[in-house]
Amino acid sequence: MSDGWLKIYRKITEWEWYNHSEMVHLFLHLLIKASPVDKTWQGISVQRGQVVIGRQKLSAETGISERTIRTCLSRLEKSGEILIKTTNRYSIITICKYADYQPAEQKNDQQNDQPTDQPSDQPTDHIIRNKEDKNNLSISPNVDIDSTANAKTGRSKGKPKAEEPHEPGARRKLKSGKDVSLFTRGQEVFMAYFHELYNESYGWEAKDMVAIKSIFKKIEYNRKNRDKPLPLDDDSLLSAFEQFIRSINKTWIMNNFSLPKINSQYNEIIAEIRNRNRSSAAGATTQQQRGAEHLARQMSAVVNDIAKADEYYYKHRAEQGDSPT
Repeated sequence: MSDGWLKIYRKITEWEWYNHSEMVHLFLHLLIKASPVDKTWQGISVQRGQVVIGRQKLSAETGISERTIRTCLSRLEKSGEILIKTTNRYSIITICKYADYQPAEQKNDQQNDQPTDQPSDQPTDHIIRNKEDKNNLSISPNVDIDSTANAKTGRSKGKPKAEEPHEPGARRKLKSGKDVSLFTRGQEVFMAYFHELYNESYGWEAKDMVAIKSIFKKIEYNRKNRDKPLPLDDDSLLSAFEQFIRSINKTWIMNNFSLPKINSQYNEIIAEIRNRNRSSAAGATTQQQRGAEHLARQMSAVVNDIAKADEYYYKHRAEQGDSPT
């Protein structure tokens, strides 16, 4: 593991995550830790370009917090740099284009890189050696997983291309023709709002899907069992869900803003929102009453001023000997 080298192209500066230091640090660490050969570790088959590790150990080795590790891994997986297979004890992380960073012909390259006393007209930069390398200046394998990664991970068709950009929660169809599920749309809405709040991605886990399904069931039940039931179509439920999460302002929830936490405190959150709405309504009513009373006093004052002006006018006319007309 300590021998050899990795190819890092200068075009890494154009990588979408290059301005996130934790992302660069973690990805380079994974490249360095990845096995350069197929092997077996504690009965586990580890393929070339794979790392068997857990978030806690990654945190200890890099100095990055576990929460940030989870977020960074999620980003790397979504943008196509890695694949993650999780077990209850560890994760197997596959570098999707590991062959680009550590080619199989590394041994020959290492021999060629040994110092020599013979003069040479060839450039000493071994990072870019030929036209083929220049055409492959890229660190981000965002399109498809290459054939090498497919062979090592058992995937026959590579990673699907990214979907066309769309608004979080927007209605759309899968390639099969089926509508995207309500829960998937809710996931997109929640993750977009989480990013809006904390400027980082939410590390989605299986328990989050369980929680969001439970929240939607509660919202549906509340809308159905009102004196005047509200619509229960997917768009209406999704809108209610977004309003619900955006109405949360309890500090003890915002400090752990996660779907399982929100689901477990659903009734308390609803009660707090209703109390807040009642207080706002009462305050608005009181303010309207005060405004009406103030307007009435102003009108009364104007009428009194007019009456006084009339009285002065007629009195002045009488003193001058004129009779009012």
